[in-house]
Amino acid sequence: MLKDRANKIVERPLTPAVLDDIGVLGAFPSPGKGPDRLYRIWLCHGFYGQLNLDAGYLKLTRGEPSTDGSFSLTVLQKQVNWEGIVNHIDARIECAADKLSTPIRWEYTSIFSDRKGADIPALSAQISGRRDGSEVIVTRDGKETIIKSQHGLSADWCIFDAVSRLTASDLPLEFDLMEGLTILKPGQNLRHLGRTRDGKISSGAVLNGIVQTGTGVLPWEYWLDDTKRLCAAISGDRTYILDDKAVEIFDGELAKHREGGYSWQNKL
Repeated sequence: MLKDRANKIVERPLTPAVLDDIGVLGAFPSPGKGPDRLYRIWLCHGFYGQLNLDAGYLKLTRGEPSTDGSFSLTVLQKQVNWEGIVNHIDARIECAADKLSTPIRWEYTSIFSDRKGADIPALSAQISGRRDGSEVIVTRDGKETIIKSQHGLSADWCIFDAVSRLTASDLPLEFDLMEGLTILKPGQNLRHLGRTRDGKISSGAVLNGIVQTGTGVLPWEYWLDDTKRLCAAISGDRTYILDDKAVEIFDGELAKHREGGYSWQNKL
């Protein structure tokens, strides 16, 4: 990305073509046969360069299916705030072998650590949940909350898994969303978005899009390559980018935050 564009306002919604123009996509990793998918979490603050941030990473691990086809989805996500405070999410989800990778039961832990890496107990959360017919039961601090769900059910990270198996005949698809495995957002819809408008991006990939819209959420766009790998997921200023160096990039960014490596930190 040219330095003379660093302070230029993007003025367009984020799409693969726009991300390519900004210079953050690059070439996607070669398709692998392992169970892991690693994504870099990148934030755009409205400019081509200024204040944009590699804010974290997401690692998804899909377990081997059981005899009934259900499988485990293990989630590890880390995100850094400007002050060097890190949110660490661990989750294990048992998913059904259906179009939405429906969460059957799950365990979720969220921990924040301060600039020195010490945990902040007051900001931690341990949550479990399960689906029982049309009810979703969420337990936090020993208290159960029962939520009604009238449609198919999915969750943020389950959608990341499910979109790779959806076909044109599956769409449009209506469902309810357990956002962050904690809050029900009803009336979601997945539909086909088409191919990247400008054809191939500079890496040579041609991406096919699926868009999610619904109650109480910003739209999400899921972009898959011709092997049906999820290569990018975009919502608002946030993009998840398939990148096998995501952990290494995050560790470098975290060191900058905690060691005062950004110019704005020296002015605080």
